Amino acid sequence: MVGVKHLRPFDDKVFDAGFVYISAYDIWVDPNHAAALAARVPTNVRSKLDDEQRRSLILGRTGRDWPLHETVSVIDRRDECTPDRWMPRHPHLIRLSGRHPFNCETPLQDLVQKGFITPTSLHFVRNHGAVPNISWDTHMLSVTGLVDKPTTFTMADLVTKFDQVTVSATLVCVGNRRKEQNLVKKTKGFSWGASAVGTGKWTGVRLRDVLQKCYVHSYQEGARHVHLNGVQREAPLGKMGCYGTSIPLCSANNAANDVIIAYKHNGKVLTPDHGYPVRVIIPGGIGARMIKWLSEVVVSSTESDNWYHVNDNKVLPAGVDEERAAREGFWSNPDFAINELSIQSIITSPTHGELIPLAASTSTTYTVRGYAYSGGGRKVITVEVSLDGGNTWLISRIMRGEEPSEYGKHWCWVFWEVQVPLLSLFAAEELRCRAVDSSNNAQPENLLWNVTGMMSNSHFRVKLQLKADRADQIALHCEHPTKNGAEPGGWMERESLSLQGIKAVSTVSVQFDLAMLTPLHSAAPNKGIPIRRLAAHARPFSGQEAEAEGLMLGPATPP
Repeated sequence: MVGVKHLRPFDDKVFDAGFVYISAYDIWVDPNHAAALAARVPTNVRSKLDDEQRRSLILGRTGRDWPLHETVSVIDRRDECTPDRWMPRHPHLIRLSGRHPFNCETPLQDLVQKGFITPTSLHFVRNHGAVPNISWDTHMLSVTGLVDKPTTFTMADLVTKFDQVTVSATLVCVGNRRKEQNLVKKTKGFSWGASAVGTGKWTGVRLRDVLQKCYVHSYQEGARHVHLNGVQREAPLGKMGCYGTSIPLCSANNAANDVIIAYKHNGKVLTPDHGYPVRVIIPGGIGARMIKWLSEVVVSSTESDNWYHVNDNKVLPAGVDEERAAREGFWSNPDFAINELSIQSIITSPTHGELIPLAASTSTTYTVRGYAYSGGGRKVITVEVSLDGGNTWLISRIMRGEEPSEYGKHWCWVFWEVQVPLLSLFAAEELRCRAVDSSNNAQPENLLWNVTGMMSNSHFRVKLQLKADRADQIALHCEHPTKNGAEPGGWMERESLSLQGIKAVSTVSVQFDLAMLTPLHSAAPNKGIPIRRLAAHARPFSGQEAEAEGLMLGPATPP
């Protein structure tokens, strides 16, 4: 039989070739032949297989636990008394909304250290309620509305009756970096840090292929929008607890947009937190439009009236609060709806709390690193770093992990790095970055508050402060604007506390210039410089300067 290897299950010889194991026949099969072979499995055999085995017949599975998954099997004790007590979750994920519902992001350093593709179990999660416990065999997807042939598809139909495609795409919660806005003024959302982002390989069928099979009406006949709805009783608000949205039909039908109905994530079936058994992926769009547990597609002449589509995922003018928005009809105005991601860049190295020693080695530079992305398939063309408050900029080297699509679209994040002179870094008070995309969209310098706290993408700023390390040597302390969720820390939180009259504890703060620092470093490039020696040359912050920085002034000379 073509595409079949009669080898033992999980035999290492088949891994490099990408073969998958079909348990019913105890054989390894080329993935291109797996679905066809599964269709010939006798009914009496299929009836004896459990749900996992039936999925394996159609999709195939590998015997190796991929690094792209880091599979977890233990139920987190925080979930034991919740409706999600049946779901194992990665213990490193940072929970943002208490025990339930489950909303989490990955620690920033874990996220970038895993590389270009985010392991499934460490990908951020946004849930509104309990995760539906859905069976592959019984789940149905209906396509109705302005179509000539309303159809209900099984999961097997989706896998076997359409061409399978895989799209690499970065998914982002539109609330990424919302905590920064919440520290300025409380928004209506909880506090995401800077890692509500993840990149994966998503496999499924094109939404336009499914629509075409149902013979969608023309624009002239009124077909303008595609409603996408999840299962009922998943969300706390809206009709029947259904989370839903809509996208323009022209967008769904545009082959360049790569909109797919996905059933695999990083080569394996979706996990429940990420929409098992089927979800929508809209590359370059905000995560809120990518409906999980997809159960209904409706072609309509109007936008969705789902509660979440009307009352969420909008950026309102800065002066509009929640009450005014409701009173003056801002929520129902589609002009404020968010569909595509905005340009964004983040500094990941130096990390929050990192101490950079002045003379730990003979190195004369420090590598600043981070990630960046944009929406709508726009290419990130530059990421720049400034050490002087934005007066001058260093251009970084961008590292791309994907080729553009055949239509020239860029759906994934990029990593970037730039070498910064070490002495210049020590002479700076702040490190900041900004990105620009191929439409010349640039990150704004300052944060612009809005009531939903969404699309927060101002310059990412890391405060730099001189401190002593454990060996009492000079080191530069690096402070990100915030930490994730309820975790305390960050210069914005410190300044917010200061404005509330709560003094933040700080070590000695001094100012110096490059001319003073160079001879000190040259005299002892590998030995370190005692903090007391530097203090003899440095000018302490004045009381006014310290107050402006939100610091409690320490003694002028270290004890």
